[in-house]
Amino acid sequence: MTTPLRAAAERRRPSITRMDVWALLVPFLADGAVMTATIGFPLAAIRLDATPQQLGIVGAASPLAFVAACLTLGHLSDGWGRRGVGVAGTLALILALGAAYHAGSVTTLAVAAALVGVAGGIFWPAVEGGIADAYGHGPLGRGLFLFNIGWTGGMSLGAWAGGQLADLSPSLPFAAGAGVTLVMLPLVAAWPASTPDGKDEHPPAAAPVPLPVVDRFLLFARIANCGTYFGVACLRTLFPKLGTELGFSGSEIGLLVALLSFTQTLAFYPLIRSRRWQYRLGPLLATELVMALALVGIARASAPLAFMALLAVLGAGSGLTYLASLFYSLNRPTDRGKMGALHEAFLGGGSMLGPLLGGTLAQHTNLRAPYLLCAVVMVVAALIQVALRPKR
Repeated sequence: MTTPLRAAAERRRPSITRMDVWALLVPFLADGAVMTATIGFPLAAIRLDATPQQLGIVGAASPLAFVAACLTLGHLSDGWGRRGVGVAGTLALILALGAAYHAGSVTTLAVAAALVGVAGGIFWPAVEGGIADAYGHGPLGRGLFLFNIGWTGGMSLGAWAGGQLADLSPSLPFAAGAGVTLVMLPLVAAWPASTPDGKDEHPPAAAPVPLPVVDRFLLFARIANCGTYFGVACLRTLFPKLGTELGFSGSEIGLLVALLSFTQTLAFYPLIRSRRWQYRLGPLLATELVMALALVGIARASAPLAFMALLAVLGAGSGLTYLASLFYSLNRPTDRGKMGALHEAFLGGGSMLGPLLGGTLAQHTNLRAPYLLCAVVMVVAALIQVALRPKR
């Protein structure tokens, strides 16, 4: 028998909408495809006899192009519409992965990686802006939760699949990534109706914190997230070389790298249900210091179980810095595509510098030195935030 309390609870329970499915599935497929290929890039470069410095260049090519595309093209969906720009980014990704599949030199591989970055700089700001359009201020947490579960879940599965496929052939991760992107294309073309210019949507509820305060914490979160992805991208690009030297197989390397995204996914659930981290600097600073310690541990570890534990810590910490940056970027009524693009640009800047500087350092010292550099970057990021903190 349905009681009044149960009936009221059922009325309050949010139903699953078409946009919910879209917000989960499209990021899952997109980052699943990209991460499958991302694992393939360094392993394919290693088979082409790439040096650590060349590995760093290949790893930096995609985020460098990604940042440039975000800054120059990321705002397009605010005026041209989310669907059309999203389809253009999807087609560009298919072409980029096709170029990677046919790459026969490290230079060609780096160019293909750069094309992947351009595609992402077109695609992701449109997706993030569209999700913010659909969910607005009120249920924005729900939209971000679905989006974050989608892309991190796709990265986890993509990293594992990329490692497995690379053991069979260095070009298979690129073919698989292109195939997944082709499957995603009709979903992007069937984008649920949104209002990119904000004219047809209901006025959003007043933000709980004034925009100048939101922007201050957005700066803190961007600094933290840039430092985080300096380390994360360095690991994803250079760890395959260290793992190969330690005798790990491609599938083992893929599984370890997948832990970064898997634990980031797990971290999103408690974070999205809590507001205690919002508009507070302390949680960001504590997370950065714990991640710095984990990076020092990675620089000294050799056993697979030790790497698993330390990478899990790093992945969980990146969940907070990423979510904070994205939340403060989109929790506003206008310019969501532009703000999403800037969020991605800061992330991409760290992702570019990490492999580039880390690869150069490894070339002239050893394969473990980059992780100490990443730890220093995390500490410096925390100190910058403390210096920028207002007295009141």
